[in-house]
Amino acid sequence: MQLASKVGQYLNQYVEKVKTLEYVREVRVVANGAGCPTVWTIIEAPAFEDSWLRPIFEAEKQILRTRDVPLDFELVNMSEYPDKTGLTDVAPTSARSVWRR
Repeated sequence: MQLASKVGQYLNQYVEKVKTLEYVREVRVVANGAGCPTVWTIIEAPAFEDSWLRPIFEAEKQILRTRDVPLDFELVNMSEYPDKTGLTDVAPTSARSVWRR
């Protein structure tokens, strides 16, 4: 199996897990020069409340345990950006949306 198809497979598994969480708004992916795509998970949950993040971290951990595909994960909670500009300030504009609520 080629790396690109493995990345797509694991990305789909991740999306299936996190899209069940009502506060997940979007999942994006962006390639980087190191050959390790970054998955950006955009949420809107109570600011600075770690309990809301645990299910997302668990989904990330399940994917990372496979170790046969390089992926990096980033999380942005829009509630922590009162002016709602956090996404444009943090996530790269080249990121491709793979799922959106």
